[in-house]
Amino acid sequence: MKKMKLHISILFILITFSNIKAQQDSAKIEFSQERITKDTKLNEAICDVLTRREQKSKDIWKFNLLGTFFGGFNIAYERKLTPLTSINIHSVTTIKSPYGDSYGISSTEISNMSQELSFEWRFYYNQNKRIRLGKKAGFSGNYIGFALNNMYYYYNYNSFGKIHEVNNSLILIYGIQRKIGKVGYIDFNAGIGPKYYTFFKAPSHNYSYNILESKSSIQLGWNFQVKLGFGIAF
Repeated sequence: MKKMKLHISILFILITFSNIKAQQDSAKIEFSQERITKDTKLNEAICDVLTRREQKSKDIWKFNLLGTFFGGFNIAYERKLTPLTSINIHSVTTIKSPYGDSYGISSTEISNMSQELSFEWRFYYNQNKRIRLGKKAGFSGNYIGFALNNMYYYYNYNSFGKIHEVNNSLILIYGIQRKIGKVGYIDFNAGIGPKYYTFFKAPSHNYSYNILESKSSIQLGWNFQVKLGFGIAF
């Protein structure tokens, strides 16, 4: 009889211990699931905040310090059309003081001016991946697109004549742009496409010189483009 009571007591203890263990395991599983759910919601909230922050930035001005230092006044304006696409308008204006050339004209005889205007349609194809990784998106990313370029050059040879040149091209481009901090940026793209080139030479009234003759020309060809922008963005 005593042995039976002992066996019953041991069995009762084992059953009680098993129930306690099962409750603990169930509590751990529920806690783990709750933690995973909270972490998932937190990550989703962070991604949502980043996405909303990037979507608020609809446009950007870019002043190319590197291009201005080595060339003319270099500025660009980019505006989002959709979260993944944008239009980038790029302008470079150069005015050079008189200088000499291979014709042997004195340095006070020649001056020139050029105006380059580019319209780029860009598709930023890796925006969603950058947002998931917690990186800057918006105007930071890799892109492909098309660039419609118009370049006008004007040379004034004073008493010898004038030259007007126009170069139009349609370029398929691939590029990389990154925001640096709050006020910096770097933008690089390269591409190739067909060009339409025309120039006109107009002589002066000084007919004692025959350096430039009245002449016009139209040419078709290919244009290879490489652009590098580095400077201030706001």
